[in-house]
Amino acid sequence: MMSLTKRIHDEQLLYYARSPEGFSIFENTHYRWMCISGVIQSIMHLKHPQRLTLPHHIALSLPLLYIQPASVLEFGLGGGNMARFILSLAPHITYTSIESEQKVIDCFYEYFNPSNVQLSVHQNNANTAQALKNSAAQWIIYDIYPTNRSNSLTSIKHACAVIEKNPQALCLSINMPQGIKNDDMNLYAYLQRYTKTHNIYCFNVPNYKNVIIHFISKKIEINPHNSNSTKCLLPQSYSHYWSGYWKCSHQIVTGNQANYAG
Repeated sequence: MMSLTKRIHDEQLLYYARSPEGFSIFENTHYRWMCISGVIQSIMHLKHPQRLTLPHHIALSLPLLYIQPASVLEFGLGGGNMARFILSLAPHITYTSIESEQKVIDCFYEYFNPSNVQLSVHQNNANTAQALKNSAAQWIIYDIYPTNRSNSLTSIKHACAVIEKNPQALCLSINMPQGIKNDDMNLYAYLQRYTKTHNIYCFNVPNYKNVIIHFISKKIEINPHNSNSTKCLLPQSYSHYWSGYWKCSHQIVTGNQANYAG
């Protein structure tokens, strides 16, 4: 995966919305990307739109080594990278995405859905609670860029509230774009509340601030040395490479901050 700065040159502006945070879409010969507040939120490969192009999306997708979800509930649609990738592997999955900004939803359909992947998108409003109730999601992905008023523990609490409303979920995956501090004892103490029902794994994304946290139900067998290859949705080339990445995780265990999974 090449450096981000090598991909986004010679760009053309496709869309701009005047707003306090600044919202724009650019493209060049190979990629199209979405910027909010001057931060690149999503990059789509124009020739292969189903490909994952950002390292944190690979880390978010790692549970596919071990789970075969029939349904996915995503918070934070952005440019739809996760939806395009997951639905390219398994078009039968019921995929629901909740996004707070209507302009993001509109731009996804106009600029970031060239293969017309089928998903249900809801704006985060009064209908969100009903969407949650109807989702019965087996995999919940929480990928929301924090506001200035947010902190790591607040984001974790918001995400965990979702899994508490969906006890049937096999996995909750959280993207922490600003990372977490190793000495944040309040955060680790909060995570340990869930270690009775879930195996919790943290991944530092190389060369990025992002930390990815996966809560995987203890109903799922996790073997860091081998994926559930007979049922794995991933192509074999992916599963072999990603299994190596999984071994780099830190597992949250009762009474300790983190141990290596592998």
